[in-house]
Parts: sequence; C-alpha cells; structure tokens
Amino acid sequence: MILANAWTAHEWGWCAPTGTPDLRLGPHVPRAVDLFGGCSGAPGSAARGGNTPGQIRPGELADTAAGGPRNRVSLTESKRGDGLKRRPEASREDLTPVRFLDRLVEREYERKEERRIGMWLKMSGLPPGKTLDSFDWSFQPRAGRAKVEELATCAFARRAENVLFLGPPGVGKSHLAAGLGVKAIKNGFRVHHYVLDELIRVLQAEETTPYRRRPRRYRVSSVLIIEKVGFRPLDRQEANLFFRLVSRRYERGSLILISNKNVGSWPEVFAGDEVLTTAILDRLLHHVHVVQISGRSYRLKELGDLLRVPAAEERPTPGEA
Repeated sequence: MILANAWTAHEWGWCAPTGTPDLRLGPHVPRAVDLFGGCSGAPGSAARGGNTPGQIRPGELADTAAGGPRNRVSLTESKRGDGLKRRPEASREDLTPVRFLDRLVEREYERKEERRIGMWLKMSGLPPGKTLDSFDWSFQPRAGRAKVEELATCAFARRAENVLFLGPPGVGKSHLAAGLGVKAIKNGFRVHHYVLDELIRVLQAEETTPYRRRPRRYRVSSVLIIEKVGFRPLDRQEANLFFRLVSRRYERGSLILISNKNVGSWPEVFAGDEVLTTAILDRLLHHVHVVQISGRSYRLKELGDLLRVPAAEERPTPGEA
C-alpha cells in the first residue's frame, strides 16, 4: 500500500522516491518536505534549483497555510499526461497533493480492511449469515439484548474476558455467539469457532504431534468460540485436555462457550470429577459475562402451527361414542 502510494505521488510529479527512506513512516513514504519543497536528489527538485511541474514551489507553503490563491495544485500540470485519466476526481475537486495522498491512503486502507475481514471470516469457521443484525429480537425478547449489545463493543475481548451463553436448544445461543465473533473480527480480533468434539480431536492429535507442526488456529485466537459444551459427557482424558486449554487461555484470551446445561450440572459433563470441574469453572467464571436465554426454539418456529392441533378437531363431534 505504502509503496504504491509513494510511486503514485512520483507519477503525479509531486515527489520522487529518495534513496534513503524515512523508516519512521515506512519504506518509500514521501516526506512532507518532499511534498512541499521538492524531493532532494530528484531531477528538477528544489534542492537543485528547479521544480517539477505540479509541485509546490518554495515560498508557496506560506500561501498554502494561509489559504491563499496558490493553495491548490492543478493536476493538469503533472508530468504524466495520463494523470487525469487515472484520477479524474482529483482534477474536478482540485485537490492539494497532501489531500490527494490522504485520499489514496484512506481508500487503500478500506480495501485492505475488506480483504482482511473476508479472509479472517473464511478462516474462522463461523457459520455464514449469523450476524447480530440478522437476529430476530422480536421472536426472542428475553435474549438479553442490552447485554449482547454491550458485548458487541468487544471490550470483553480487549480485557480477555469470557462469555457464557446458557439456555435450551434452539433459542439462538449459537447465532448470538457467531454474531459476536463477526463483530470481533471487524474490530481486529482473530476469532475461531469449534464444536467441542472437533476441538477435543484437535487437542488429542497434538499429544502425538511435534510442537512446530501443531495447528495454531485455536492458540492464536483472541476469541475462541466453543459450542455444544455439555452435549455429551467427556471422559477423563478429554476433560483434562479441556482443563489445560482453559488454563492456557486464562487472562490471555477470551472464550465464548455455548451450553444447554447450567454450570451446576457441569460435573457430569467433565467425567463426573467435581474437583476438575471446580478448577475449570474457577478460571472460566473469574472474568465472565453470562447470557441466559429462555424461550421457544427457532427451529420449531415454522413448525408450530403444523404441530398444533386445531381446537375444533380436538372436540368430539355429537353422536361419537
């Protein structure tokens, strides 16, 4: 991005890349003195007594700062004849070199962010289409909207805090957790999503894999989403692996757990070991936000009318025995 912007400035005739880049700004970044006083060592620069068409000449900086009549650089003066074809909006708006470069950097940053978000979403394993904007709050009014919107600021991820979604199946726990994951990615946090059984298989494979060849997805995640906790009981080895995962991430990275069981029932999930479960909960619940959801199942929403027998059909007709 920076290299492209520097050469764009060079092509416009404002600045030629110098031999010694300013490392504080990154390689090949045009310096303010180059933009306003010519590029040192460049042909026709102010340092050699000349001036490239389209550059601000010595003495024009005062006019520019004062908003005088020479505070605009016409792009028709650029030494590249195709300049207007490449940046016609700059000619129409009669931008200053600095403002034009600022716009180039802004647009390049936006494109880079779009590519980053798309790539991180693809790598995250999040289910597609599950965002907070697409959640039906009218169907599930007891989903704790204020709490979820507070979590959507991603302050929990900055503080490496955990989130626990609890409730019966189908009430939208996974949807809200995925929506928080999308928000976190947009805010610059790496997110990965696992079903617990899948994550356990990854942890088991690591036991026989050299450290350098171990998968890094869950270890580099700022936010790790694990769903279906409590869907089936874990054996002792699996429970120990989960405990080690929670211990490694304690106060280092956020966990978002989704479970249909209250934490009081978790000993039966973790091999019936109350001591191990207490150690897990001690780390999980130290910095935690709990979202308890109750209500009807989304999956049965469209089937409700079909499963409900009309009252007229339930009453026996006259004469029936």
